[in-house]
Amino acid sequence: GAIERMRLLDEKCAEVGRDPKTINRSIWPMPHPFESVDNVKQVIASYREAGFNDFVFTWPPDEYEDVMRQFARDVLPELRAST
Repeated sequence: GAIERMRLLDEKCAEVGRDPKTINRSIWPMPHPFESVDNVKQVIASYREAGFNDFVFTWPPDEYEDVMRQFARDVLPELRAST
């Protein structure tokens, strides 16, 4: 999976002498994590722990749109400030 590929990337960076932290690591978590704000935070935290620092989300179905908006309004600014 994605986490194993991040470990492989780290190994390859070490082989060529590149700092792996200089690489932007993006992921598109599927399916969308907007069941709750806490779920989105948990998904992001687990991928951050694996080394990802850029997240792309699809627009969720209508019934999850309020959670997405709440996350964007209340949590996203804090996450951006912590990077």
